[in-house]
Amino acid sequence: MLLGAKKFVDKIRKQFLPDIPHNDLPQQKHLAKDINVENLLKKSAKIVQIDIDKYLQAKRLHGIDKHKRDLIVYLLWNKGLMTNEKLGQLFNMSYSAISHCVKRFKEKMNEDKKVKNQFEKLNSQFKL
Repeated sequence: MLLGAKKFVDKIRKQFLPDIPHNDLPQQKHLAKDINVENLLKKSAKIVQIDIDKYLQAKRLHGIDKHKRDLIVYLLWNKGLMTNEKLGQLFNMSYSAISHCVKRFKEKMNEDKKVKNQFEKLNSQFKL
C-alpha cells in the first residue's frame, strides 16, 4: 500500500513499479490494480483516435475498427489490470471472445512488425 497525495503515489509507482507486474509478487499486482482503468481506456482511445463509446457498445466491428479495438483490448489485457471476464463486460464481449481476440492479436504481432510497433508505441505511453 502506498500512502500520500496522488502526485506522490504516481511518482513512486512510475519510479519503482515495472510496466508489467511480476506474477510471483502479488503486491505488485495489487498496486497495479489501483490504476484507474477508465482513464487508461480514454487516453488509449484518444491516442488511437477512436470514439471509445462506439467501441464499447458495438457487437461486431470490421476492418480498421476491429483492429483498433483489439489493440486496446490487448493493451488492457497485457497490463494485467482486468480479468478476461471484466474486459468482456467492458467491451460487450464474452470472456471467451476476449481470449480469442488476445490470441489473434498476439499472432498478428508475430507476423507483422507494423502491428507490433503500433502496440509498443501505444504501450510506451503508459508507465504503470
